[in-house]
Formats: sequence, structure tokens, C-alpha cells
Amino acid sequence: MSDANANAAAMPTPDQVLVPASDAVTLDGISKPLLEYVVRLGYLHWLLFGEPLRIQRVYEPIALVTNAQHVGTHVAFELESLEEHEQLVFLGLVVYSAPANQCVMADMRALPPGKRITVDYYGE
Repeated sequence: MSDANANAAAMPTPDQVLVPASDAVTLDGISKPLLEYVVRLGYLHWLLFGEPLRIQRVYEPIALVTNAQHVGTHVAFELESLEEHEQLVFLGLVVYSAPANQCVMADMRALPPGKRITVDYYGE
């Protein structure tokens, strides 16, 4: 097997690097640009930490925009499995990459129900 084929076989599929945090979470309805960005974050998370990025999906953006076009533009990522320094590495990646993907990130790790960050897509 060539090196290219071996690397392709080792690379997980998007549904292996980005997984719902529970059976109640569905990825249906997330806006396409946000989903593409989230999948890229999932691959970064997998490459850095060797585990999938766990996602919780909520509809309401943190800015409380009530426009129907913004449904599916807000996601929350669980960071419970990462140590504090690993969380900071991932936060840095999201803070750096979010504006280029028309997103904004909020650090919600100090609030219940657990360690998580949120990403809101504000593009058209």
C-alpha cells in the first residue's frame, strides 16, 4: 500500500471527528457554512487530542437575534474531556479562526452545566 493510501485509510470521516454529545443532539439544520467550519474544527481537535469533538446544538444565538434566517447558527462544544491547558489550546484555535469563518466564540466554561464554548455564525 502506498503512503498516500495508508494516510487516507487512517484519516477519519467527518462523522468520526464530530459527534453529538448525546442521543438528543442532532446536527440536522445547522447552516452549511457553520457546519463546514465545525467539521474543520473537529479535524483539528482529533489531530491534536486524538478524540472527536463533542457538539451540542442549540438554535438561539447568544446575541438573541430572533430572525428566522439565524436558526441553526449556534453550536456549543463540550470540553469536559480536555485538561485545562488543552482547553486553552483549542480556545486559541477557535478564537483565531472564528472571524475568518464569520463566527464569534464565547467561553462558557465557568457556567453550568459544564465546560463548553459556543460559536455563533453571523454570515449571510
